[in-house]
Amino acid sequence: MGLSLTTSWLRSRIEDDYPPLGRFVAVDGVRLHVLDVPAKTVDAPVLLILHGAACSLRDPYAAFAPALDGRMRMIFVDRPGHGYSGHEEIVLSGPAAQARLAAGVLEALGIARAIVVGHSFGGAVAAAFAVHHPERTAGLVMIAPATHPWPGGIAWSYDLVSMPVVGSLLSHTIVTPLGLTMIEKSLQEVFAPEPVPRGFAERAGVPLTIRPAAFRATSLEVSALKEHLAELAPLYRTIAAPTVVVTGDADGVVPTAVHAARFAAAVKGARHIELPGAGHMPHHTRTADVVAAIEAVVARAANPAKPRRGSRQA
Repeated sequence: MGLSLTTSWLRSRIEDDYPPLGRFVAVDGVRLHVLDVPAKTVDAPVLLILHGAACSLRDPYAAFAPALDGRMRMIFVDRPGHGYSGHEEIVLSGPAAQARLAAGVLEALGIARAIVVGHSFGGAVAAAFAVHHPERTAGLVMIAPATHPWPGGIAWSYDLVSMPVVGSLLSHTIVTPLGLTMIEKSLQEVFAPEPVPRGFAERAGVPLTIRPAAFRATSLEVSALKEHLAELAPLYRTIAAPTVVVTGDADGVVPTAVHAARFAAAVKGARHIELPGAGHMPHHTRTADVVAAIEAVVARAANPAKPRRGSRQA
């Protein structure tokens, strides 16, 4: 009882500190939190930006809003269960289901097509978007993406919290107070070998990720991801949109050889940019390189030419 009350108080405090930044859009009965950052011109490119696991839209917003301010229209979406978006348990945990909701966001906003930018788990959703909604995909930018089944399992905490009864109990008792004590260590692991940028946790609203519903949403989607990717990976060869993949060669969270390199090889004309010394968060540590990749896809989408293939180091 005491831990439950403590969790409730902490959740309320976290939400006071990090309120919604955007507005709410209903898609198929799911309430999604969407931040629509306008461009200076009506004909500017449109980006649909999808965050990773254990994140919210505040993460990519902190990276891209300053760098692309006014030049492109940016649609940031809290994926189901994250930030302030609703969740329907396991039904919405897969990349294809989340891609369908993201396509619904574009429709609700009156946007025909967008360049889809996805980081980590958001990369899986971006890939599913390109596969299942090609008519809405103007281009694809994959940042340290999770794209293929991997050897081994996942963190035991995700397996535990994804369980039907025990997971809900843990989420509403120990996850939030314990998670607050582990934020710094967790960020160091995610950014390694690069340092965590000063003030990152505050800018990215990291405490939002350890609220009961948010942590359970992460656990559900991560625990089911391998199975979903086994179904999705054979379809990557159908992607025709201009595609750039950006990774760090020191990413220990989502290994490039298992995921991004295979994805780039499967997509016709895809370009793979590997950043020496970068880890899993290049949109924060190598923002200029990632922005250049986005600009390259924008240019290719505006002026289609012969597809180019290959990898390079930056």
